[in-house]
Amino acid sequence: MKPRYVAVAVPGLLKFLDYAISTAAAPDLRPGHGVLVPLGRRTAVGYVITLKDRAEVEGVKEITGLVDDEPLVSPEMVDLLKWMADYYMVSLGDLFRTALPAGIGRDLKPLTRKWVELTDEGLALDLNSLRGKEQRRLIEFLREKKGQFLSALEDAGLSPSAVKALVEKGLATVRDEVTLRSPQHGVSNEKGKIPTLTAAQKTVVDRLTASIKNGGFVPFLLHGVTGSGKTEVYLRATAAALEQGKDVVVLVPEISLTPQFVARFAGRFGNEVAVLHSGLSDGERYDEWRRLRSGAARIAIGARSAVFAPVRNPGLIIVDEEHDSSYKQEEGVHYHARDVAVVRAKLCGATILLGSATPSIESYHNTERGKYTLLTLPERIDHRPMPEVRVVEMGRQAEGRRLKAEETVLVAPEVQAAVDDHLARGQQVLLFLNRRGFNTFLFCNDCGESARCPNCSISLTFYKRSHLLRCHYCEHSAAPHDLCPQCGSHNLRLIGHGTERLEDEVEARWPEVSIARMDRDTTSRKGAHHRIIAGMESGEHRILIGTQMVAKGHDLPGVTLVGILFPEGTLNLPDFRSAERTFQMITQVAGRAGRGETPGEVLVQAFNPEHYAVRHALQHDYPGFYAEELIFRKELGYPPFSRLVLLMFRGVKEEAVAEAAGSVAEIMKKALKGCGEVLGPVPSPLTRVRGKYRWQVILKGKEGTAFRRQVQAGIVRYEQSGRKHGVELLVDVDPQSLM
Repeated sequence: MKPRYVAVAVPGLLKFLDYAISTAAAPDLRPGHGVLVPLGRRTAVGYVITLKDRAEVEGVKEITGLVDDEPLVSPEMVDLLKWMADYYMVSLGDLFRTALPAGIGRDLKPLTRKWVELTDEGLALDLNSLRGKEQRRLIEFLREKKGQFLSALEDAGLSPSAVKALVEKGLATVRDEVTLRSPQHGVSNEKGKIPTLTAAQKTVVDRLTASIKNGGFVPFLLHGVTGSGKTEVYLRATAAALEQGKDVVVLVPEISLTPQFVARFAGRFGNEVAVLHSGLSDGERYDEWRRLRSGAARIAIGARSAVFAPVRNPGLIIVDEEHDSSYKQEEGVHYHARDVAVVRAKLCGATILLGSATPSIESYHNTERGKYTLLTLPERIDHRPMPEVRVVEMGRQAEGRRLKAEETVLVAPEVQAAVDDHLARGQQVLLFLNRRGFNTFLFCNDCGESARCPNCSISLTFYKRSHLLRCHYCEHSAAPHDLCPQCGSHNLRLIGHGTERLEDEVEARWPEVSIARMDRDTTSRKGAHHRIIAGMESGEHRILIGTQMVAKGHDLPGVTLVGILFPEGTLNLPDFRSAERTFQMITQVAGRAGRGETPGEVLVQAFNPEHYAVRHALQHDYPGFYAEELIFRKELGYPPFSRLVLLMFRGVKEEAVAEAAGSVAEIMKKALKGCGEVLGPVPSPLTRVRGKYRWQVILKGKEGTAFRRQVQAGIVRYEQSGRKHGVELLVDVDPQSLM
């Protein structure tokens, strides 16, 4: 006897809802099916979790329809989403919605276009028998092209009326043809020369190939210095998986990296490659998702959400730049794509390869504990040297007098001279500054007040070209004040520096040189990343200015000089990962130099080069940094020696937010007695964002399920005691930022 009921996960609800199976609407339901269900006065999209013989309550309603005839996700993906719901303490329905293309179940459908082709009569017709000149041209065109889309006929100057006339005469037919929206936008799939592997690369590829052939879950961490050929390893491992009839998922941290990756993979594997990331339109993403789901494409490449790619038989999952914080989803469902990828590989018995020149402390620690197998690429390809790194210490620039921050020039004379030298040799330069805008803030010299965002606890950044002050959190903008709003003084000045100001200074210093800037402000339009990188690859641009976006794996062989300006800014953030992020940032940016035939040079313009994160980065010394950082983490009991859960409370009334945070802190102190500690409640470092006050409680415990279960129990207790009106609770498991 077939089951009569299903448990359905609906976005926004933690509990599953039971519905009766309607034979007419849903004759063959399976877990993973998308269904339309009545919910109050509306129809909602839900997802089948289990089939049941009996409902939990009487009088359940029936399912009203299916989103698709086939399940939207595989059984393996259902298991993965269940694990995520438990681990990250979120609604399973919300996770289904996160994993699937936006618009499924509503207005998103395959794209159809009108296809015109000749009938047998039209193909055999003597053109001299036709009196209309336009119709003869149309038949000649369709014979040559063997059919064509109606829109293409119009673009070629052939009129729809001629098409209609041929159809009426039985000489042509018009039908709807499903077509794909291509997301690759000019990315070349030209096959390049396959390089010879170095000895180290061959050793790594052999290990991976054996693992893929043998099957089963095997996690590897590939620690390869910048320029060591990690991408070629990914390509060879992908080929090995395809030969075994297995599919591949490749994750990159930023959509800016996708064009280069897609070009390399498409050049090797052609149409087997599909692209998934947030920069696509809903229609493009849906079409690529369908290609993977049907098996028409077997390699998924994309940013964070590509971890949910519907490949049929995953045998290899690759996470490039595994250390990157962009893999953590900070809005909505707070999941970490790298960690989810590891669990997915475990559930489907696949090889997983995490790659980085600067592995996260947690991942490298996993190799020491035996959880991951460490693979190494200790040298650059073709015996190319690592770039020479030198410090320009800004505190000693003025005859022994330490400069104040506001006295500094953006590009020190020593760096300017190096830029002149490299440009004169026809080479390219990258200048890195991890701040956007022109000036950091507008400051009153009399009372010390700065222009602040009315919605967020942060100073507004000045943009010279738009002559506006802007907030980088809520995008509030305003014209600069003439008078200090606090004391009425005219004595206002702009302090600090960002990439817009750097661009101005570089343009003034080198007016004949083509300059590109890559930051959040210049890459908001679709395809902007690709155009900037293409301009560097072609040699159109000679100087690239950028924030941390330029540090993320871009391969720019023409860049021989990298100038890193004031990298210590991240060291001052109130976050235990600040030293790790500083080391990674300097190492990754420095690694852009000398990736071609010409050796590279790196100048680090810094105030505090003695800090261990900066010192080890200057020496390309990851083991040395790791050893010092691990001592700090162990002394303070931070990951990888503990697990963290950040409870963030936010609302428009600060008193209510503080009260809710205090209430949960007391509940958690009782719940975690003996298995964890409670830090807080305290206002968040960014106390107000987008008009809402923020307080936080940090929970720290040992690894294992006991800590997580007690945290879950504490949250349930808070919910049952009556959630504070107007206060939102966000649960962030394994937070990447405590800001």
